[in-house]
Amino acid sequence: PDRQALWGHSFAGLFVLHTLFNHPDSFQTYIAADPSLWWQQGLILKAETPYQRRNKRPQAQVLIQRSSSQRGNENLQDDATRNLAKRLSLMPELEVQYHEYFQQTHGSLLAASIPAALRMAQGIVYE
Repeated sequence: PDRQALWGHSFAGLFVLHTLFNHPDSFQTYIAADPSLWWQQGLILKAETPYQRRNKRPQAQVLIQRSSSQRGNENLQDDATRNLAKRLSLMPELEVQYHEYFQQTHGSLLAASIPAALRMAQGIVYE
């Protein structure tokens, strides 16, 4: 119970971020593979500010993975996923890793993301 992980790809990756921002005590490790940040004009990013303003945030590991495929949106920059990871990495209670898989498409990242996700969930340091 003290080493639970949540992994999700695409819309499920969006769910991972939603859970981190709104229910941060639920898991100790959060893994978002190519999260659909574009959904609802980047609505998930609005939940980031209230999360940052919380008085108490639990320690957690976060892995954000990005493929070469990005869905365009006039409200989001191409590097929105990378920028999210950078902002989260500034929070002292979060241990954030960000990996770009530009040889992978959105669909192929589903399978490609699993080895790193399993290593993180097991507490193995990702190299």
